[in-house]
Amino acid sequence: TPSTNFPVQSAFQPSNAGGFDAYVTKLNASGNALVYSSYLGGSGNEGLTSNNGTELQIAGGIAVDATGNAYLTGFTDSTDFPVVAAWQPHVAGGFDAFVAKINTTGSAKLYASYLGGALEERGLGIAADASGNAYVTGFTYSQNFPTTAGTAQPTTTDSLLTNGFVTKIGSSPGDTAGVYVPGTGVWFLSTANAPGPAAAAFSFGSGSPTFVPIVGDWDGNGTVTAGLYDSSAGAFFLTNRNQPGGADLVFSFGAGDPDFVPVVGDWGGEGVYTIGIYGRSTGVFFLRNSNSPGVADIVVQFGSGGAGVLPLTGDWNADGVDTIGIYSSTTGAFFLKNSNTGGAADVVFAYGPAGGVTPLAGDWNGDGTDTIGIYSPATGAWFLKNSNAGGAADLVFTYGPTGVVPITGHWGG
Repeated sequence: TPSTNFPVQSAFQPSNAGGFDAYVTKLNASGNALVYSSYLGGSGNEGLTSNNGTELQIAGGIAVDATGNAYLTGFTDSTDFPVVAAWQPHVAGGFDAFVAKINTTGSAKLYASYLGGALEERGLGIAADASGNAYVTGFTYSQNFPTTAGTAQPTTTDSLLTNGFVTKIGSSPGDTAGVYVPGTGVWFLSTANAPGPAAAAFSFGSGSPTFVPIVGDWDGNGTVTAGLYDSSAGAFFLTNRNQPGGADLVFSFGAGDPDFVPVVGDWGGEGVYTIGIYGRSTGVFFLRNSNSPGVADIVVQFGSGGAGVLPLTGDWNADGVDTIGIYSSTTGAFFLKNSNTGGAADVVFAYGPAGGVTPLAGDWNGDGTDTIGIYSPATGAWFLKNSNAGGAADLVFTYGPTGVVPITGHWGG
């Protein structure tokens, strides 16, 4: 609708953001009152297109699961479509499809994301299963529409024609577990924070003892993929696919030194993860705003370092920018900063035992805030928190054998 006075009720977006916006409305059982009603859109157009000069307004699709969550799809040319917990946070072409999940009261988006490649997409239909997975269908002109390994048709059949697409969106829009096996270079990725088989398994790297696994969204498409840091040479090897094969990016940053630990984050809030290193003996972070050689763009000392201090990074306050933190293995305390600057920590708390665990960070519930967790190498157990505070774990599960390195990310499931 282009209307600025469309009737809203308990809306997560109470006003038109510009042009034509999509909307979602729930009526009561009698059909005589609004339960909720909200706009959904950015400053461009949602659902507006043309054919041979004729302007067309096209609705996408809606589905409702057994608990009352609503699932929406359509298409947008807005560059500021209001994403939440997005696997693709930025528009990739002229029109992209969008997918959104609305909570049972209609008061908030559980996730909302673009879905598309460099040309145009239309999201036309959506369904949901009993587990909360969403299934989206439509068509695409793009040759680089995001696909996953092992699909029936990973590429377009004709660059001049449209292709249909079907995409499954996992019930958890947040980050999930994975493990890297040293010595073999094999990665196992799960799309749920629960026991069970891997959703993807592949080899990347030789398994060299100097290789440290890292993960990040290196190309800004919303999917976190594998990478390796060679501590003996200061070299990074990054891939844009969670599949076997060579690296897409290879470069060096810093000297090869066992004192350096790699870190990864979106330091500028641009939707692309870039690398950095942390000096354990000095407590200094050296962060790059591009995945390339050169001098550090950000240099920050946070804490005094030491053998018992480990770095971690995340978006602790949901502002879209990843910032630094440290974990003390001698006390079990986390020290988190909401800016990439020195000074006192913004958040300090203890969680878990002192020593014998690996600190973790991720957005486990898809609310846009990264929170902490710990992994027990001795048992393969994960203990994840949905808040940056002490107390009992919100998620406890076992995933992977012992003797592996835990990794976390949104693998595109």
